[in-house]
Amino acid sequence: MANCTYCREKAGLFKSEHTACAAEAEAARRQIADAVKMAVATGKQPAKIAPVIARLQFEGRLLEEEVRKLMLRSSDAAILEAVLSKPISDDELERLGSYYSAADSKWSERDIKERANFPGFLSALHANTLYQVLHGQVPYAQPGGFDDFNFQHDEFPILRRYATLAEYRSIPTGRSFQSVGLPIGGGLYYRVGMSQPRTSQTGLVPIDDGLMVITTKSIIYSGQHRNFRLPYPSILRFESFVDGFGIHGNHGPGKVFIPSKLGMMDEGWYFYNLVSALSKW
Repeated sequence: MANCTYCREKAGLFKSEHTACAAEAEAARRQIADAVKMAVATGKQPAKIAPVIARLQFEGRLLEEEVRKLMLRSSDAAILEAVLSKPISDDELERLGSYYSAADSKWSERDIKERANFPGFLSALHANTLYQVLHGQVPYAQPGGFDDFNFQHDEFPILRRYATLAEYRSIPTGRSFQSVGLPIGGGLYYRVGMSQPRTSQTGLVPIDDGLMVITTKSIIYSGQHRNFRLPYPSILRFESFVDGFGIHGNHGPGKVFIPSKLGMMDEGWYFYNLVSALSKW
């Protein structure tokens, strides 16, 4: 006869937990997740809810490691929901980042690629970059990260990513979906939702793979077959995709950039809003 996982008392024949103990534990888990979500949404620091988390952990007889993992998942989900609705300042990025450190004492030591697998964390970084661009600030770029490119006077690189380049070769025949536009100021909108699906029926044909660089003045592409610089004034309109963004200019077919993923989530919303904002500079 095994002991209950939670209270450590005899659980009964062929049982590993008491029904009442399991129910209390599950209730505690839900309340912890709700407490974290509310704290993130209302601007609180994680230290403010620490006593509540400790009480719920005791009431639910939960192990500390389980609570830490639950806090990390709950924080990331709540942060993702928060930052997809608006850009965030440096101070807000620091506050949201403290939730990860509170749940994982070694968070700051983890490689950026590992941390980027948390959609909320990666989206918070993107939302902060958008905030800086919308306020006329040049986002930080790692020194030496763009030494293989030549830039114009007063042109500053923002990011580089390997990307597939595709072009429209025929009229799209695939389905389209409405996306929800949320205002973020300056006449720009986040595109939240499905955006346009990129399928084999849209008429998009991949034509190259290479390196894409987004700067304060242009989009640069260096591939195996195509190399070009597109100044923002030459672009008539942008197009939003789940996993990338499209551009349409005065000449030639429309182009779509499908950047490689930094984490696990699609980042089309970020690239679309970034280049749209930079084109207003």
